[in-house]
Amino acid sequence: MDSDPNKELQFLLKKHFQTPSYAIYSQLSTIGRCWAKDLNLRNVKVAVLRNITVEPLLPVISGELVALGLAPEIYIADFNATTGEVFNPESELYKFNPEYFLIFEWLETVSPKLTERFVSLTIDEINLEIERVLTYFDQLFVSIRAKSANPILLNNFPLPDVTTLGILDVQLDNAQTYTLFKLNLELLRISRNYSGIYWIDTLKLFNRLGHQNSFDEKFWQIAKLPFSKNILIPLGKEYGKFFKVLNGKITKCLVLDCDNTLWAGVVGEDGAKGIKITSSFKAFQQEILNLYKRGLFLALCSKNNEEDVLEVFRENSEMILAIEQIATWQINWRDKATNIKQIANDLNIALSSLVFVDDSAFECNLLRENVPDVAVIELGKNP
Repeated sequence: MDSDPNKELQFLLKKHFQTPSYAIYSQLSTIGRCWAKDLNLRNVKVAVLRNITVEPLLPVISGELVALGLAPEIYIADFNATTGEVFNPESELYKFNPEYFLIFEWLETVSPKLTERFVSLTIDEINLEIERVLTYFDQLFVSIRAKSANPILLNNFPLPDVTTLGILDVQLDNAQTYTLFKLNLELLRISRNYSGIYWIDTLKLFNRLGHQNSFDEKFWQIAKLPFSKNILIPLGKEYGKFFKVLNGKITKCLVLDCDNTLWAGVVGEDGAKGIKITSSFKAFQQEILNLYKRGLFLALCSKNNEEDVLEVFRENSEMILAIEQIATWQINWRDKATNIKQIANDLNIALSSLVFVDDSAFECNLLRENVPDVAVIELGKNP
């Protein structure tokens, strides 16, 4: 490790934002643990309750916290000891007084009936088991809220890779797939009775990455570790997203390059109607529009003649985005680091609230070097 922990941390953060890896997360976790005072990191207490093995995931979660300027102190409850910790008001959990409660409950352990023995259940037995699971979680929420108002983060339940009824499963509205959808939905509903409960969408993550890439059958059988190495970083990042929001690190503005980012071609050379807006660029613009409708500011930061870019918005009928949706822009020949600072000033928001998108590795590196508070998305050359 570098003799200067501040330099070491900045080096790790730069690598982390460019190409995150499990090794970088582990190093961030270590430096946060060993050099918290020297780095002026704020201590944060995190309690982990689990009925599964989660230790391989913890360096990623810790690394996410360190990247936010926090030094995590983690209390890990004994395996399958959630009820003993939560329902005992004098437990070590409450003496620890965590700022965050992370609850990892896997359905195979919570309810073997709904996972392993589903085919043998009647409809009434299925409904009774759903009610039992819902009551269990409701009691967890009640007990924690009696002692603490701090955030609770917990996973919902992925669908099984192979259902017990085979091809009949999706033909029946009371079969396993729809039962687990119903269970996840009902858990969401009961959690709304309490403030500060946040669901990590493991169901969606397994669907996105694929069950076989996410679940490790071998290590599940050996050590009750459900997560494959492929899902550790994506899953840890999901927790990181909540930590960012809960610590006020909210993205407020998407800053967009134009040439070869919003369209293919260079408007100064090809003209407003000569640039190409292919299906890939239209799909990208639609996603940007979705973010705008969710409340994000949109801004342009482009090395171009301003009138050329505005003409594209006004005259090219293939554009999904409209100029009225752009809050501000810096379209000129100054360096983009200077321009993005001006955009933040125009909108009266912090640089850390901006995300910059560009296809150019040069421009992205310029921003990383000169305005490190701004998150950078480098699109590359293939739309």
